[in-house]
Amino acid sequence: MLLKSVLLVEDHPSIIFLTKLAIKESQMVDDVAEALNGEEAINYIQKQLASGAEPPSLILLDINMPRMNGWEFLEAYKLLSEADRQNTIIVMLTSSMNPDDEARAATIPLVNLYRQKPITTEMMEEIKERFFKV
Repeated sequence: MLLKSVLLVEDHPSIIFLTKLAIKESQMVDDVAEALNGEEAINYIQKQLASGAEPPSLILLDINMPRMNGWEFLEAYKLLSEADRQNTIIVMLTSSMNPDDEARAATIPLVNLYRQKPITTEMMEEIKERFFKV
């Protein structure tokens, strides 16, 4: 396996299933942590860091979720230390065709890539080659 951990931040069960399938087929990681919204995701990352574990290597982040959406997650995430964020790739995912979302994501340095859902095995291969030098 290539990555130590992947965090999938998504609230739709069918998208969770399809994304996990694509990740498994890409053979990037054995286990995928899940969060149903940005609040769960930031809490998960903070608990990992507090326990001495490394933060996720890859975060697959939905935009539209209840409680804390992807944009709000990014605001909370950027409050973490740079050292805790430096080795994490964030791929923002959306089912929205709104070009404003893509333009907004392009202005946020924390977002490494913006893609339409669902994630496919080909997209995971692109992520692997582009960011993890395989």
